[in-house]
Amino acid sequence: MKRFNKKLVFGALGALLCALLPFQGANAASGTTSVTIDFPDIIILHYVSDLTLTFTGSELSVDEGEGSATDNLAAVAADFDADMPLTEGGVPDNVSVTVQNVWAVRGLTSSGNIRVTPEIDKDTAKNGSSEAVMSNLLVKTSTVSAGDPITITAPGLGMSNAVFGDIVFNLDISGITVSGSHDGMQYTIEATAP
Repeated sequence: MKRFNKKLVFGALGALLCALLPFQGANAASGTTSVTIDFPDIIILHYVSDLTLTFTGSELSVDEGEGSATDNLAAVAADFDADMPLTEGGVPDNVSVTVQNVWAVRGLTSSGNIRVTPEIDKDTAKNGSSEAVMSNLLVKTSTVSAGDPITITAPGLGMSNAVFGDIVFNLDISGITVSGSHDGMQYTIEATAP
């Protein structure tokens, strides 16, 4: 029986291993992966949930011109009627109101557009029997004219890309009989993917 020299066997195995290592390092494999990310329609609507509009006022004087009346001097009591005609002036019955930057929208849609629709939920603001009435509510932006609804280009999700919008409406103030807060009026802005 032959005895093997352990040192010789381990030395030969070590040399063989070293000889094979450089060849293994020269082999390489690579692969390329294509990545697809699917995003849903995302619409983010920013809005003011509690809006207070304050009109400033002052004392108004409207000169209605001349007035004249006649009555009999022989009467015990003179009763004159100047018959003053009221002309346009002072405060109008209807006010066109624009509230700027009261909503904003961000988002992604498959069409590339977002539809913004206004709706009057409660048209009257009251203080007892004194009331103001909202009508013809429209929305607009700096680049899209007032309408109901309007369509804007979806700006993406970035805050810096948000599209700011205004509301426009008619306010009938002919029923206002007292000063102070009038409440109860309500509207909704809806942003959808068309």
